[in-house]
Amino acid sequence: MITEQFSLSPMYNYCRKSILLLSSLEAETESSKILEHIKTCLRYLSSFHVTEVDEKLFQWIMPAIKNTLQKAIDDNFLLSDTCEDDFVLNILKQNLGLLLEFIHILKEVLDFFAAKDKICLVDIKYTAITSIQIISSTYDHCRNSSETYKVNFNEDLLEIFKVMQEVHSMYLQIFDTTIVVSEALEDDTEKKICYKTIYAQLARICFYLNVKLLATNWKGYIGIAQKFLDILKDQLDLTKPIGCLASIIYDNLSSLNDPETIDPSTQQIIKLTGFLIKVILKLLDIFWDYKEKNVDMIMEFCCSIYSFTSHRFSMLEYPFEIIQLIDDSIFAHMKPFVWKFMQEEQFLQVKNSFKEFFWPENNFDDLVVHIGAAVITHDMFYAKVEIILLENILQEEIWAYFLATEIWCLVLRSLDCTSKLIVSMFEPKFAAARTKTEAIVKNVLAQEAQFQLEIDLLRANFVSITIDSSNHREIKVVPLMILNQLALLSSNDCFKIHVCFSLQSFSHVNKNKLGQDSRRMFGTIVTILSNLLNSNNVVKYTVLELLETLVQNGKEEIVKNTLMNCGNDIVELVSTFLRKNVEKQKFNTEYFKFIGELKYRHNCVMRTHTHTAKKIKLDIDVPHQNRDDYPIRESLQNVDPIQVKNNIIEEQTSTHAVKLRDYKHRSKSKKDPAVVAVEESKENEDDSIDEVLCRIKGEIKCLTKVLKTEKLSSKNVSDLKYITNQLSSLM
Repeated sequence: MITEQFSLSPMYNYCRKSILLLSSLEAETESSKILEHIKTCLRYLSSFHVTEVDEKLFQWIMPAIKNTLQKAIDDNFLLSDTCEDDFVLNILKQNLGLLLEFIHILKEVLDFFAAKDKICLVDIKYTAITSIQIISSTYDHCRNSSETYKVNFNEDLLEIFKVMQEVHSMYLQIFDTTIVVSEALEDDTEKKICYKTIYAQLARICFYLNVKLLATNWKGYIGIAQKFLDILKDQLDLTKPIGCLASIIYDNLSSLNDPETIDPSTQQIIKLTGFLIKVILKLLDIFWDYKEKNVDMIMEFCCSIYSFTSHRFSMLEYPFEIIQLIDDSIFAHMKPFVWKFMQEEQFLQVKNSFKEFFWPENNFDDLVVHIGAAVITHDMFYAKVEIILLENILQEEIWAYFLATEIWCLVLRSLDCTSKLIVSMFEPKFAAARTKTEAIVKNVLAQEAQFQLEIDLLRANFVSITIDSSNHREIKVVPLMILNQLALLSSNDCFKIHVCFSLQSFSHVNKNKLGQDSRRMFGTIVTILSNLLNSNNVVKYTVLELLETLVQNGKEEIVKNTLMNCGNDIVELVSTFLRKNVEKQKFNTEYFKFIGELKYRHNCVMRTHTHTAKKIKLDIDVPHQNRDDYPIRESLQNVDPIQVKNNIIEEQTSTHAVKLRDYKHRSKSKKDPAVVAVEESKENEDDSIDEVLCRIKGEIKCLTKVLKTEKLSSKNVSDLKYITNQLSSLM
């Protein structure tokens, strides 16, 4: 019990007794006694200074509150399935009451800090981290408990949830208005505290609130992000907050799959989803300068949103008001952001990994084959096939675009596909369907029959197109729905980028392997590339890279035909790009790395004919390597290394007179005379003065003869002056 003396000298007695009270918190196991000790310790909370209360008091109290609260939550979780027993119900009731008491204590602690004008973040590090952990665990308990538990204690849980919402709002308000960052950061303590409290757990719990408090709390959350931008930029990780909101957005939009269940909550869901999207866009805008760390997440988020376009809801026959609300609440904000994002250089840096956000490649290829087979072989039931595609696969625009592209190419690619379609659809009219197909390709079918066939195809939800630029008109039938999907989705820049990625793999395929289909495929690719070159800068740059790859792989024909369909500006742009990026790669510099260092030496040889001019042989100095492995000229590979070695020995042992005789018959070197002189001087470092002077005299005589037929240039004059000065300095 607290004596009267305690109140007469509050701080003195408190300091004397608080040590015992605080130390007992760790050893105490009974929740009611822990609650009593904490209340006693907080009696004189107002007497503490804000800079010392966290270290002297709250570093003991806050962990005790968290551990006791978590123990009560765990006990209720274990007992929640046995709520039929009155004894168990009383225990659960007591734990919930205890839980509410601790939440009120947490609110009292936050009230103490909210009353201050300015608080340094590092001074409340224990309170900041522990408080958000308590808030998170309480929200999880209220939301994830069993249904039986919620039914029996609905009022208690609602009261706890209501008080915790107030505590949460107060916590955000303290960070937004009261917390400041010290100017001198001796260590990363404040950064770690801010990161842990704001971005590690705070974002995960905001969506538990109702709409009104959700808007209020997220505004505070964004304010905190702006305020602590300088701290958070180094440890920025938007994956958790944006991933949390993106999952809620996806769940909300996925729930709108049945127009018959429209009720007032539908509009509320759409508005809430639009608000969460605006929150994500605002966070991305705040950290826009550091987006290179989050480009992957941004692309994944955009792909998730664009899988629920208004076109999808119109196919599900939603009312016009709902579709208009979706456009205004969601895509009116997404379109400017996507356009801004597509112009960034950071997108170019990661675009090569763009494909992995859509599907595993092997599953996609199998799916394309099966869908193509369904379209080709079951066209009599095409209406049912179309419904299956729209309901199960083509709901996401990402799938729709690429599946349509692949199926389109699959149908256009072979004559056998056309034959199957015509056999299946027009067998009653044409007894020899395959013959008629061949007649169409060879352009020998009667004009009336061909004209009527095109009309029938159009009426059957198919369209006929020509893809051959030659005089031979080739008719291929393509599902009209697929072409409509292409027209709808080809305006999206993300999908244009991925079309280029798909064509990258084709650029490495040998033309001989394509066979007769190569011309048809080339025509289709030329049309695609011509359209893509008229897109924005990001798409255009990606196409330029693709054209460079095509040129390097021997497919210049595609590039030439593509440029024929483009304007002069595009032609000039492509030509400039290819000159810079292709021409510089024409010459293979690996040859010079292989051959090693070349040394030119005068080799004196034994010869029977003394009047024969001396031969100069090229010796290759490639240490520790096999000379035959290098791609050098064939004449060099035939040099006998033993003979070369003997020649070098003979040169070293020959007389000075033989050297002078051989010198007169020397072959003219293509190397610079100064370079030759330096190399020869290195080889003759051991010669005597007489030998060196003799060589100099010989060079002077040679120079005199040359001057009779040639004139000295300015460079030659400067070289002679330099040599003269050197000789003068030796005297």
